[in-house]
Amino acid sequence: MGDKNNNHKDDLKDNEKKTEGTPYIALGIALGVAFGAAFKNVGLGIALGVAVGAVMETIKSKKMKINKNNE
Repeated sequence: MGDKNNNHKDDLKDNEKKTEGTPYIALGIALGVAFGAAFKNVGLGIALGVAVGAVMETIKSKKMKINKNNE
């Protein structure tokens, strides 16, 4: 029974690693919708928001790799 608990904890850790970038994408979409509504072009705002969120996530992951290599 102890193995099941350990496996569950490992699965949770793996799941946390997979969702690290989610806040950046969500932040980008939220800002995109806000600016899209302000400029009366929500579709373009969402597209730009996703792009900005993806760039932010890429920058973060590259910094994490550099820090991991320096340790």
